[in-house]
Amino acid sequence: MKRGTPIHEIDQHNDVTFRGVFSYRHFRILGWFFFALAQVGMILSLFGKQMTDSGFSAASNVLGFFSSLMAPLFLIAAFARVLTAKDGYRRLILLYVGGALGIAAAFYLVFYHYVGGIISAFSGASGSDTLTVWMALFAQEGFFTFNIFIDLALCTLLTFFLNYRPTRLFQGKALYAFRLFALLPILYEIASIVMKILSSTAAILMPPALYPWLTTKPPVAFLIFIALALFVKLRERHFLKNGKSIEEYQTFLDTNANKRHFSRFLMLSVGIAVALDALLFILVSAIVANTFSSNPTPEEAARAVASANAWGLGDCFAMVFILPFIAFFDYRKTYQNPLPDIIIPAVGVGLVAAIYLEGLFQFACYMIAKSGESSSDPESSSIESLPLIYPLLRVWKP
Repeated sequence: MKRGTPIHEIDQHNDVTFRGVFSYRHFRILGWFFFALAQVGMILSLFGKQMTDSGFSAASNVLGFFSSLMAPLFLIAAFARVLTAKDGYRRLILLYVGGALGIAAAFYLVFYHYVGGIISAFSGASGSDTLTVWMALFAQEGFFTFNIFIDLALCTLLTFFLNYRPTRLFQGKALYAFRLFALLPILYEIASIVMKILSSTAAILMPPALYPWLTTKPPVAFLIFIALALFVKLRERHFLKNGKSIEEYQTFLDTNANKRHFSRFLMLSVGIAVALDALLFILVSAIVANTFSSNPTPEEAARAVASANAWGLGDCFAMVFILPFIAFFDYRKTYQNPLPDIIIPAVGVGLVAAIYLEGLFQFACYMIAKSGESSSDPESSSIESLPLIYPLLRVWKP
C-alpha cells in the first residue's frame, strides 16, 4: 500500500503486512489474571489497616497496581468482541448485563442474608445497619468497586447505540434518536463518578447496596472507549460517502491495513489518556488541597491526593505497560470453538471467589485471635500467627 492511500481504496491487492499475535482472548486472560492479583492486594490492605507491619502495605500497594491494568484489557477485549460478533449484539448485551446482575445478586445474598443474619443472631441488632457501619470503616474512601460487568455492559451498549443499524424501528431520521441513546451509558458513568466523589468527601454515606452498581475503571479509560467507537463510526461514514457499500466496508475491516490503523489509533489514545489523566490528577489534587487552606500542610496534601485517586484519577499510568500488547493486537481475530470464551470468565470468577473466601477467612481468624489474646499477650496478634499468609509476605518486610 502506498503511503497516504485513502482507506476506501484499500483492498487485498494493495494491503500491508501486520502481525497480530494477541486477540481478545489473550486480553481477557490477562485481565482476569491482573484482576485476581488486585483482589489479593485488597485483602492484604485489610490486614494492613489492623497491623503496623509494613509488609502488608508494601504487598498491597504493589498488587493494587494491577487493578489499573484489568479494566482497559477487559474493555478492549469487549470492544473487539462486539465489533466481530457474528450473532450481533444481543448475546453480548445479555451476557454482560446478566453478569452484572449475577454479581449484584451474589453480593446481596452473601452480604445481607448470610453475614447480616449471623450478626443479627449474635448481637440482636439490625444486621444491615451494623454492616453499613462496618463497611464505612473498612472502605477508606466510603465505597468498594468490584463489578467489572457494569463497565463491560456500559461499553457494549455505547457501541450498540453508535454502530447498530435497526432493521425495523428507528428508520430514516428516527435513526438519530436511536444514536442519542448512546448518552445513557455516558450519563451512568458520570453518575457513578459523582457518587464516588460525594462518598469520598463524606458528603453522603453511601449504602453498601450501591456498591455492585459502581463502575470500576478510571474515568479517562472510558474516554478511550468512546474514542474507539467514534473512530470506527467515522471510518464507516467515510466509506459510504465515497460511494462504497456496507458490504465493501465489512471486507475492508478484515484487511491488515485496517487492523494496523486500529492498533496505532488505540496506542495513540492510550498515550493521550495517560497524559490527560496525569494532568487532571495534579490539577484536582491541587484544587482539593487548596480547599483545606491556602498553604496546605503535608497531611492535607496527602488527603487531597488520596481523594483525587479515589475518584479514579492517577490510575491510568499503568496502561503504558499494555502498549506492547496493543502493538500486536488483532481486534478482528475470531475463533471457531466458543468453549474457551465460557471457560475463561468461569475460571476467573472462581479464582476471585477463592481469593476472597480464603482471604476473609484468614482475616476473621486474625481478628478473633487478636480480640481474644490482646489483653494477655499484645505480641500474639502479629502476622506470624497467620501461617498461610506470613511466608508469602516475608519478602516484603524491610
